Amino acid sequence: MQRVLSFILFIFLLLSIVSAQGLFAYELRSEIRMFRNAGNLPLMNPAGKGHPGAGDTEYTFIPALADRSLYIQLHYDTKTDLRLSLSTGELHLTLPSSADQAVIQVVFPGDATLSSVSFTENTDFYTGLRDRSPYDLTLYTEKPDSLEVKIPVIQNREQDILIYISNTGPVILSSLDSLDGSNANDENEKYEITPSQRERFFQFPFPSPSNDIWQFSPVGNINSLSFDLQSPPDFPSPLPREIDQILSIPVSSWRNETFEIYSWSSFPNILVWDCLDYDVQNRFFTRLSYFVEKKGYKGTLMTNEQLRGKHGWNAHDYRPSDLALFFNSARESSFELNPEEILMRTILIEQGILKEQDDETLIPGTGAIISIARESSPMLRQRFLTHEASHGIYFTSAEYRTFVKGLWESLEEEERVMWRFFLGWYGYDPENEDLMINEFQAYLVQQSAYNASDYFGVRMRNLLATYPDQRRYLERGIGPNSQSFQVWAEQIEDWIQEKWSLEAGNFSSLRKEGP
Repeated sequence: MQRVLSFILFIFLLLSIVSAQGLFAYELRSEIRMFRNAGNLPLMNPAGKGHPGAGDTEYTFIPALADRSLYIQLHYDTKTDLRLSLSTGELHLTLPSSADQAVIQVVFPGDATLSSVSFTENTDFYTGLRDRSPYDLTLYTEKPDSLEVKIPVIQNREQDILIYISNTGPVILSSLDSLDGSNANDENEKYEITPSQRERFFQFPFPSPSNDIWQFSPVGNINSLSFDLQSPPDFPSPLPREIDQILSIPVSSWRNETFEIYSWSSFPNILVWDCLDYDVQNRFFTRLSYFVEKKGYKGTLMTNEQLRGKHGWNAHDYRPSDLALFFNSARESSFELNPEEILMRTILIEQGILKEQDDETLIPGTGAIISIARESSPMLRQRFLTHEASHGIYFTSAEYRTFVKGLWESLEEEERVMWRFFLGWYGYDPENEDLMINEFQAYLVQQSAYNASDYFGVRMRNLLATYPDQRRYLERGIGPNSQSFQVWAEQIEDWIQEKWSLEAGNFSSLRKEGP
């Protein structure tokens, strides 16, 4: 009898605490259990363990949670780490920073059970908020199932989500309308994330039009995964995007009618101009192309009238030192530049590619710029952007320049003469040795290594038909000799694959599937 009275008294006291403290409920094996978010009641106790991160706290569950949702409310203005100990393994997630209250829903299907969770000390922890949640981030953790992430729709949909990932094998990232994918439509997006041991980030606008669920599959290929939210910059500050994103973003999504500007996610100090057509691109870059690298014009500022009817390039690339020399020469001679060139100068200073001195002269900063145009066909845009991206890497990586120079110098002299003639025919200055080395690597990696022999073999045969007096050199790239192009391309590909997980013909670590 005494034991029954004690139990009744305990229930009465518990209900009093519930009404006074605003306790929250969760369902465990069809029973309703209540406890405070402070975690000092038997169902959720501090584990009393030390953890790697400063200020980390761990809570254990008695008994372990199984086959149901756990809700975690987060109050934080910095990234928050969660470590979830499951019967199937440990899940480590980094969640976005947010000034707003956030509710995270973690779902454990099948036989997975949760025994403990650790998180930073400024995280409040409670359950039972389904009808009060500002948003849910839903994580399915049972391997080898995919991982579905519901983006926090309460946030401003103009925000971008940043995904940080390291993966041992390919991971498919798909946007969905529902967790089971039953409402997939033509506006859903699907990307393959190529393997890389190093952590990379990819930045996306929210999936459109209303599909706010992203699926990662398979989970087993993911080493680490974290998220952050960021408002996209105002135009003309560059949008961080990966190569395939730049190629596939519709013009209707541009922030400007005539061009969009990006920073390449894998190499953020390389800026990419995507222009509506060749006319727009020419107003930015044609005068610069003649000043920097056109044979017979280097160092000359051409007027718009002098440039009329002349062709620059279908795509462009420039390093900080050449950009500084161009703009300094124009200022010193009071040369009239196009409004597009003046805008480009402003952007380059703001992004640190150029640095302005007190006397208004410019000195080189860090990075590079490249450009393509929408007037090119999709196949050519892919090839041009890969070609120009390789120039951007060449400009920004001294290690890569050293490797390519060594490969160039390993060629026989007649092979280098062949390359100088080929590139000179295209309009490059064959007396500029650094330019020859730079174009040598770019033409080799702009298509797959496997296709390099066919690409160059055809061109060398066509040149020989027009310039038979160059037979001694052009024959070094014809017939069986054309296999050298594949060998050189593979040597470069092996190096960039080891260094940056890139491959010839496609420099995008995030590859869009479908239209």
